[in-house]
Amino acid sequence: MLEPVELKSGKLLALVRNEPKDRSQCFLLQSESMDGGKSWTPLISTGIWGYPPHMIQLKNGWLLVVYGYRHEPFSQRAYISRDEGKTWDLENQVTLTGTFSPDMGYPSSVQLADDSILTVYYQAEKPGEPTSVMGTHWKLINR
Repeated sequence: MLEPVELKSGKLLALVRNEPKDRSQCFLLQSESMDGGKSWTPLISTGIWGYPPHMIQLKNGWLLVVYGYRHEPFSQRAYISRDEGKTWDLENQVTLTGTFSPDMGYPSSVQLADDSILTVYYQAEKPGEPTSVMGTHWKLINR
């Protein structure tokens, strides 16, 4: 399990990379704990296809998950939950950047003082070049 996020309510929420044999089912899985991590709910699908995830709670209380989308079109993507992970806004996917190869991902985000977000990840800039750490500085539009 990846590092959980402690929500303002005190609940812990974790997203888990999922790679079953049927690769069409690589949906991120989610679990929560109400007792400080002593026990966890059964894993449920978020409906978000991709991996690996990185999740933070934004200043406004929303959750942001960023992840690598390793299907064509390959990209770094993000989703928001406005209700502590009960639902994810699957209608409003954010694509941070595209790339030519599935050899990419492992994003990590931080919200900056001006409420913008810096997301870093690895991927190659051009075919034939080695992968490197890259970043996208972006703002989430309140929807």
